Amino acid sequence: MLSLFSIYKSMSERGNEQVQAAYKAYITCKRQYRQHLNQAKRQAVEKFIEDAPNQCKVAWDVISQEQCLSRTQHLTLDPQELNHYFTNSVKELVNTIPDTNTVVSDFLGQVHKKKTISIGRKSTLIRKDIHSHDTRNKTKLDTPQHRLAKLGSSYLVLALDGKDVCRLL
Repeated sequence: MLSLFSIYKSMSERGNEQVQAAYKAYITCKRQYRQHLNQAKRQAVEKFIEDAPNQCKVAWDVISQEQCLSRTQHLTLDPQELNHYFTNSVKELVNTIPDTNTVVSDFLGQVHKKKTISIGRKSTLIRKDIHSHDTRNKTKLDTPQHRLAKLGSSYLVLALDGKDVCRLL
């Protein structure tokens, strides 16, 4: 979800179609994440109630907690315990990441063809447009503007494709 958001933010200066497609992909992923999170919360509460010795009391405690009708529970957290929890969870996450090279699209799940984002399309159109204005053939002149447009087109296309142009200069 964060990678989709960064793609959307990095494309804010590009064409409207690409920005809208990136935004739709980000919103769809965000909705799915929120739905899965709510479902996990629901299942955890149901399991908590089922495992309780006094299910009725626990159910009303959960309801009161959600509606903020009961008094606030003051928790005292041990900093060491909290630190161990987060360091162990990070270690578990690191162990679940495969050693192979992966791309962001591997983690997105199924994407329909209508929802794919095409970034290179506009750059190809721009390159063709610049090279179609070949003034040398029409007027037999090689103007500085024409040469500059042809030289700059490759860097413009690379920038639109998301490549680092500064390394090429």
